[in-house]
Amino acid sequence: MRFIHTADWQMGMRRRWLDEDAQARYQDARLAAVARAGDLAARSGAAFLLAAGDVFESNFLDERTVRRVLEMLRGMPVPVYLLPGNHDPLDPASIYRSPLFRRHCPRGVTVLEPGRVVEAAPGVELVGAPWQARREAPNPLLPLLEALPPPAGLRIVAAHGDMEPYGHEGDPARIPLAPVEAALDTGRLHYLALGHRHSRTAVGQSNRIWYSGSPEPTDFDEVDPGQVLLVDVEPEGVRVEAFATGTWHFVDRHLALDPADPAGSLRGLLDSLPDRDRTVLRLSLEGEVGLEERLALESLIEEERALFAAIDRREDRDRLAAPARGGDPPPPGLTGFAAAAWAELAEAAREGDAEARYALGLFHRLVSEGRPPEEEPSA
Repeated sequence: MRFIHTADWQMGMRRRWLDEDAQARYQDARLAAVARAGDLAARSGAAFLLAAGDVFESNFLDERTVRRVLEMLRGMPVPVYLLPGNHDPLDPASIYRSPLFRRHCPRGVTVLEPGRVVEAAPGVELVGAPWQARREAPNPLLPLLEALPPPAGLRIVAAHGDMEPYGHEGDPARIPLAPVEAALDTGRLHYLALGHRHSRTAVGQSNRIWYSGSPEPTDFDEVDPGQVLLVDVEPEGVRVEAFATGTWHFVDRHLALDPADPAGSLRGLLDSLPDRDRTVLRLSLEGEVGLEERLALESLIEEERALFAAIDRREDRDRLAAPARGGDPPPPGLTGFAAAAWAELAEAAREGDAEARYALGLFHRLVSEGRPPEEEPSA
């Protein structure tokens, strides 16, 4: 029995790095990624598509966002099953219980309710452990596992949340691995489809417990995001294959600048990144640069922002120092004792004094980044 496992669409998600234009394109990309999962289902002969939680970013979204998601689902070539997660729980304010959702929900879309067993295909049971509040303790999967009788055929369970060894130890909503593996060993379930981790992740050694990850990347620390899983389940075993659906990139780079050409090395990095209009770049820099070089770097970054979805400058992670070669002119406005100190340090730096080089670089940075000296009052 074959189906598509996906999760964490979080439709309506906003990323703080994106302006309104990029945000709109990002939302379109998230819809398109799920539509590609539907195309995969049709090509591969999958019986249905299962979203294991957090279909929506929250239960409080504008009508346009909800309607666009439902319209996208209307075009799905296979039945779709949605599990409420911690972002969109099945509470009294749930989107899934709203008149808007009920009025426009396509026929082929089913929300997995607590305790409900769905016949997803002949001889195949689908059971969900939906969240019914933003915080659940214990995770709703645990009481479900205790109550499950032996299945009549194959059984797939959908759940949401952190499972050992992931998440925080002591979190009351964390799912322990042992009872899940026991249920697998006794045949009370054959595959556990998880959501919550945006990274594609296998849990344990059975190959029967998986996080699909988000179908479109959402952050810099994710591993193998932007995919969905094509799952073949049999009593004897499970085969899982990942397929790419995402088109966006979240790239974290700490660049060591070429001292001979700082701006050139930065341009080389920026030019090397593909799909810049769909790339969010988190950037920090390291190297010795003078004030003019530093201004040139920042000017280049500002020029390139127009080509990227976003550039997040992490100056708190920069390791930039002024060049301590001793040949640079002093910052403008330096007079008196400060000018004499600069000249002394510059001479020592030219002679190869490492401490003088460091001190000169620090001096240059402090003066360049400080306030200009106030004019002395006229007599």
